[in-house]
Amino acid sequence: MNQIFFYMRIVMHLLHADMLNFKKEFFNKCIDLIIWVGCTVGITGYLIATEFSTTGNIGAFFLASSVASAGLFETYSRVFMLVNDFENEQTVYYYLSLPIPSWLYVIKNMIYYSIHAIVMGLPILPIGKLILWNSFDLSIICWWQLIIIYILTSMLYATLALILASFAPGIRSMDHLWMRIIFPLWFLGGYNNSWQTTYNLSPYLGYASLLNPITYIMEGCRTAILGTTGPITFAHSVGATMIFIILLTSLSIITLKKRLDWV
Repeated sequence: MNQIFFYMRIVMHLLHADMLNFKKEFFNKCIDLIIWVGCTVGITGYLIATEFSTTGNIGAFFLASSVASAGLFETYSRVFMLVNDFENEQTVYYYLSLPIPSWLYVIKNMIYYSIHAIVMGLPILPIGKLILWNSFDLSIICWWQLIIIYILTSMLYATLALILASFAPGIRSMDHLWMRIIFPLWFLGGYNNSWQTTYNLSPYLGYASLLNPITYIMEGCRTAILGTTGPITFAHSVGATMIFIILLTSLSIITLKKRLDWV
């Protein structure tokens, strides 16, 4: 038991150091977030809705998609920093030499990435409400559902960064990471449309998209924020996301152990 508390103290110190670094970049990241949400929600909610005379609240639809996507944009930078460290600075070996199990350092990174994504995504709903105003009703949000799926979403993106870093061949491959992996996962995961629409267009494509973890967090966020229901229920979204988190975390520990050759 004493050993467990000893491990926890070390992990907490490492997380504290990470949060201090995060504090330094928080303001600039908030500016980036305001620009991204403002452009996305404002353009879809007003310009695109007017251009195509769409029915329904398209602005609120993309606001829910933005909440589900917040942590994804940090994934690329996380992978880049990890791979760069593996090949150049190699500070990871210092952390692996600490008196804690090596796999616990991976879990520490997952926790920090999750906290980072949670904090950075918090302003999205207030920003969206200010932009859409009467077009978006906060009373329809199921807050307990949103809290659950939001935390799971942040954890999923954390594990995604770890698994991509463990498989990345090298720093030169970063040029292709966004366009070949992250962007297809995002856009084919239902950022622009519901899973039901994908299935109606092509059942084969609909079933294939069930292998994409982003599909479930998109559906889960829309259920919580918009109150919509579909074939993929909130319970399905939560269950599938948890399975993906467990699988990706386990796989990332195995692959990172092989790549970094830790004991």
